[in-house]
Amino acid sequence: MTIRASLQIALGFVLLLGSGCSSLRQPTKGPQLSPDERAAIAAILRVEARHLERPDRPILVLTPTDPSIPDDSTPGDDSPIEIANEVREQNAALAALRRSNDEVFDLHGIPLPRGVAFYPREEFERQRNSEAGFREFVHGLGGTEPLVLSISRPAILSSDSGAAILSVNATWSGCGGVNLQRLHHSRLGWVQTDSRGLVIW
Repeated sequence: MTIRASLQIALGFVLLLGSGCSSLRQPTKGPQLSPDERAAIAAILRVEARHLERPDRPILVLTPTDPSIPDDSTPGDDSPIEIANEVREQNAALAALRRSNDEVFDLHGIPLPRGVAFYPREEFERQRNSEAGFREFVHGLGGTEPLVLSISRPAILSSDSGAAILSVNATWSGCGGVNLQRLHHSRLGWVQTDSRGLVIW
């Protein structure tokens, strides 16, 4: 697939989402996420789309899921007990995420907020280091560099809590970070309750 063809697909998704139509999205492929996992991902993406500093910035969500989970953290010997407990809790969530992410999962079909579109991970990896391809891609998105999100399969930790890893590429070829997303489930469904930065680049 050429860069121009990929651009037309991504731009088509952005325009499609802007019109509020969802019936033409690609069918789900590969392993299926559970309803809880799909709802948890949708909750995280709703929060990402609401950030005030991104009102007009296109957002692309890479599919399939990202199986890369950061390494555990190690608290210092002189860390306060509260910090050590937080690190242990964080590492337990990361261990659960590693178990959940031994396969990748297609994301198509998960409801997306307005202005957010899916984009093939393979195409992004192929194009991200192409300066000419990047310029053409951004031009097709109206001249604004997209925010590129990459999300893991969530880990459902209990009946009312979950976690996921969200990688944010703030620029096409550099500058971004990896965040641990905490989720809570109530009678209203899944909501994101906390986002903790784990890695910055």
